[in-house]
Order: sequence, then C-alpha cells, then structure tokens
Amino acid sequence: MRIELAVVDMAVKEIFEKESPQSIESIENIMKYLSRDDTELLNSLSKKTGLTVEQIIKLIKYENGSPGAIARMKEENPTAAKFWEEIVVRSNLGPYNEIKSEYLSLVEKIRNC
Repeated sequence: MRIELAVVDMAVKEIFEKESPQSIESIENIMKYLSRDDTELLNSLSKKTGLTVEQIIKLIKYENGSPGAIARMKEENPTAAKFWEEIVVRSNLGPYNEIKSEYLSLVEKIRNC
C-alpha cells in the first residue's frame, strides 16, 4: 500500500512543481463555478494558511486530507498540512477525516469540476 501512496505522492508533487497551461486553465474553469462566498472562503483560507488560492484549489483537487496524508505533509510541506488541519475535523472514521461543514460545499464544488 505504501508503494501506491508513493506513486500518488509523486504525481501530486509533479502537479505542484510543474505549472502547465492546462493546469492554469483548469483553475480558471474551477473559479468560474465558485460563488462569491466560495471565493471569500478561499481568500480567508489563503490568509490563514499562507497558501495561494491556486495552491489551495490544487490541494483540494489532488489531495485527500486523510490523517495519513496530513502526517506525511507535516514532514514534506507543513503549510499544506496546516491547511488540511484547518478544514478537517478529527473523528472516529478510521483512515478518514471529515471536512468541516463550512468548507464542505467548497470542497465538493472543486472536486467535481
């Protein structure tokens, strides 16, 4: 299982390191579907975490925020870990975290674009 995660981790890392025109277009398309409240929430998260709105969108789109992923991010990218700790609530869901209700709609919109 760790091998699979390593492959996924590398794919996510490549997405963050390589900005392609398709990636930029994808973010622009996602932004078109977000409401004003969603945009304000993204800006608020950006201020709290130090990440750009684009980085937040990529984290939501390509990472899962599970306890294991957050633990990995604490070593590799503490800012990303801080972001996930902000939007998830710990619960007894085993390997999963629950998205806080105020962020759930935003996360669903971004992941479904």
